[in-house]
Amino acid sequence: MKTVFQLVGFSLCIFMNLSIQAYADTSITVQVDRGKDVGQNFGSLFEVETQDGKHVIGAGFSGLYNTYHRNDRHTVHFYVRPTQESRSLRADTLPRPGYLAGTYLFNFDGNVYATEPDVKVWDNAAQIWKPTEKSTRVDTRLGTDLMSFDSGRVLLNDTVILDAPKVGGYAGFYYAQGHLFFYHIVKVDDGGYKKYTKDEEGFSKLYACPWTIGDGPIDLAEAKVMTVPVVGEFPYAYGQLGNQVLSCTNIGGGYVFRNGQWRTVIDGDLKTS
Repeated sequence: MKTVFQLVGFSLCIFMNLSIQAYADTSITVQVDRGKDVGQNFGSLFEVETQDGKHVIGAGFSGLYNTYHRNDRHTVHFYVRPTQESRSLRADTLPRPGYLAGTYLFNFDGNVYATEPDVKVWDNAAQIWKPTEKSTRVDTRLGTDLMSFDSGRVLLNDTVILDAPKVGGYAGFYYAQGHLFFYHIVKVDDGGYKKYTKDEEGFSKLYACPWTIGDGPIDLAEAKVMTVPVVGEFPYAYGQLGNQVLSCTNIGGGYVFRNGQWRTVIDGDLKTS
């Protein structure tokens, strides 16, 4: 999967102490061969430093997500940081998409969406949130294919490749480095959080299922599974660092998948938010 990114018209002299020869507009072209898309973190495209080592311009891809909806992992992110200390900033408040305080924002295919709980899309020309037919399911681009997570199921281009479990539910899906990650949560009795004792009394199990495009349905028998310490524990965030995938949970648990094995960085704690 080869992609060419070109940035034209950066007046770099505005942001950096450059010589007079650099005062002309500068074009930056980056050609990247990202290889087969197996959910890897595409990382940075480039960073520009001043002589004192300050990063002032950069571009790259997001390699993590927080809690629920995630940004389109094929979207290129840019930043420009002036080096002058004296500059004025003004923040303008946009209209709220709805009445809920817990609104989730995410971008996909060039649009910005909000869930409130209905999905709305931002109309930049009109400066308003508008209704949209996009569903609340979580979508992830894999090359030219679309992986979706909906009601405990996993779909590839609207074909189910993993059905919801007969007992409990699957939650917190994340595809990275050729594996599908998720939690299988089963609660019994009052359904509250409690320390894990045995499966019959409820559990939260963390799965890493090997799978790539063309493999067909996901085979749970191939998964690496770890039972986490607290029943009901679920992920607040996922991310990648090198060849590691990290899952961080709602009660402070940190679990790393590397070289086909799970490792606990820190156990979840019922007293930790």
